[in-house]
Amino acid sequence: MLREALIKARKSILLDPRNYETLVLLGDIYADLDDPKSTAQALRYYDQAIALRPESPDGYDAKAGLLMYWLHQPDEAERLARKAIALSVRTGEEYEPLEFCYSTLIGILIGRKKYAQARWLTRRALRDCPSESMRGMVEQVLKEIESSGKRTHPT
Repeated sequence: MLREALIKARKSILLDPRNYETLVLLGDIYADLDDPKSTAQALRYYDQAIALRPESPDGYDAKAGLLMYWLHQPDEAERLARKAIALSVRTGEEYEPLEFCYSTLIGILIGRKKYAQARWLTRRALRDCPSESMRGMVEQVLKEIESSGKRTHPT
């Protein structure tokens, strides 16, 4: 199904090379293909999307995940994830995009063993996005932090 989605997204970008959503989608598809060439291509599409609309959070959020989990660049991943949240809050995005941004940064913080920051951010996320899906994500994150044996307080 990824290959089929890739074909359709490529056709779409040929018709409109400056389509921000399609650029992010192409990055996501290439990231999911899970090989070094595809990862490099995903990064290029995310960079194109960010250059096209630097005020939009989706490109930063997607690139942050790629940098953290595939390219092992946690410092840059955290920086971009924080920027995505700031842009989402500033632009008054709907809950869902902001939830994704919070989820990305919380995952990065846990991956970096910054448990106190992750715990604090889950509370902020729930305040900013008081949805059922966010409550479920927060519960899961808190369980993960507790199971790591890191009972910490925000710093």
